[in-house]
Amino acid sequence: FLFHLRSSLVVIVSLPVGILAAFVVMHAQGINANIMSLGGIAIASGAMVDGAIVMIENVHIHMERTPLTPENRWAVM
Repeated sequence: FLFHLRSSLVVIVSLPVGILAAFVVMHAQGINANIMSLGGIAIASGAMVDGAIVMIENVHIHMERTPLTPENRWAVM
């Protein structure tokens, strides 16, 4: 999905939203941000971005195989 702006925005937006959600949950549960929790967030955010990249690449493969129309767009996704 190189040079495809909408696909790269999915990955770019997922990183800060995921980290923000982690900090909101940590605050709600009263967990402080020590080095262990920050390390866990770093590892989880890497896995989250990797998963988003794999999903976007899979969508691009399906879009190459099946031409997109307004009727089948969600089925291809």
